[in-house]
Amino acid sequence: MLKRLFTTLEFSEEYYHYCNRMMFMRGGPPHWTEEYKDQKSDLKDKIDKLEEILNRLDLIEEPNIGPVARIDSTPRTIDKLKKLLSRFHKVARQLRKRHDNRNTLEIEDEYDVQDLLHALLKLEFEDIRAEEWTPSYAASSSRMDFLLKQEQTVIEVKKTSKSLKEKDVGEQLIIDIAHYRQHPDCKKLVCFVYDSEGRIGNPQGLENDLASQSTDYMQIVVIVNPL
Repeated sequence: MLKRLFTTLEFSEEYYHYCNRMMFMRGGPPHWTEEYKDQKSDLKDKIDKLEEILNRLDLIEEPNIGPVARIDSTPRTIDKLKKLLSRFHKVARQLRKRHDNRNTLEIEDEYDVQDLLHALLKLEFEDIRAEEWTPSYAASSSRMDFLLKQEQTVIEVKKTSKSLKEKDVGEQLIIDIAHYRQHPDCKKLVCFVYDSEGRIGNPQGLENDLASQSTDYMQIVVIVNPL
């Protein structure tokens, strides 16, 4: 047992030699009554020896191997946002169905998208900052829609319309990306394009083209919804 418990043979050999020495000291075969007493005493001595070894082990310091790395099971920021934004249209559509035709939030322009998204973000994030200014770029500055301060993530919102089609969305986001590269808190940029009228012919192409501008300093993710 001691051989299996320890990588060194020190303790097992010590215990082995101790037991052999006890057998040698016992001498010839005794009467059965004496043998019973000897076995009982022998067993007690072996237990005492094991306890002695155990007490010595308590004095051996464990090596300092530093903090144990913990597996972070918390969903990443981007995963949370992808899940939330992929269901945005379902939430907007559900809001239209109110009891007794009560007033509701109709998503008609970009500001409506921002209002509903702001409420949804509060389900997952604490520090949400709306319309913060970006540093100046090419002699101009702009306001970001949402900054998740702790997560160092910016969310930019676009809503397609008759006056804002696929080409326009792409051009505007390219300009926004250049602005956000200057912001110290923007390590991740999530561009949310709400295309409720289906004006973007190739959503996957738009997502891939803009995401390809990611760098080691800023990750870019584009989400078009609904697809």
